Amino acid sequence: MDGSLQYLPWDGVLNENTAMLDPAFTFRLVCPSKQLSVHGYRFSYMLLPASHQRGMAWTYANIAGPASADSIVFAHEAITAMKNRKLPEALMQLVISRHAYLRKHKIIESEICPECGYFVFEKINVALPDGYSVMDGKYFDLKSYPHYMKINLLSPSINLLCDFPF
Repeated sequence: MDGSLQYLPWDGVLNENTAMLDPAFTFRLVCPSKQLSVHGYRFSYMLLPASHQRGMAWTYANIAGPASADSIVFAHEAITAMKNRKLPEALMQLVISRHAYLRKHKIIESEICPECGYFVFEKINVALPDGYSVMDGKYFDLKSYPHYMKINLLSPSINLLCDFPF
């Protein structure tokens, strides 16, 4: 499971599974831009054992170089938005309501019951426009779920499935 999306639980209970691992032996990469569905910025931070911080800082500085001022400002604002939970909770309410609507009206269906995040992997029971690109099981090496597609419940293109009443 994607650790960043574990911070977006549909039941509202915050529990990121890798937080239970021993911090002396665990590297955790957290991506606030993914959690906040802000894809224009790619910002992440790493939690790692103190014994590896100096080496990781040197490696990062020599591979990526310094961050720009607007990236640093975004990072500060993203962490603030994550801490106050208003934006992630609003996103999750939208995702939950869209998913429930699509399932209730049999527009999508699945054996899988999602628990977090804003992506689902389900069958689409309505026709999509000709030439519309989808990500099906072959992109994820999942032969056991034929006709399932990756659906971003926050995407504006979700309106291709139906006209939402909200």
